[in-house]
Amino acid sequence: MSFENYFKYLYKENKPRTKTNSAIVSIHYKNKAQAKSFYSDDLRDRFEKLDRFGLLRKKIYPNDTFFKSPEPPPPKFAK
Repeated sequence: MSFENYFKYLYKENKPRTKTNSAIVSIHYKNKAQAKSFYSDDLRDRFEKLDRFGLLRKKIYPNDTFFKSPEPPPPKFAK
């Protein structure tokens, strides 16, 4: 898994842009006035693409805690 493979996946799975959807990922090329945006067509598709990105990010940056969710607090038991 790599960024290159992730973008190949996004390119293959890209959906047409509509008035109601927004880009899930946008790439802006440095020193150029170009950008490439990738879209999803429903909530499930969006979550699948974000989940794949999360797996890629964990593989490349295993010790990064920026996006780590905090553990839920332990349940309180009434006495």
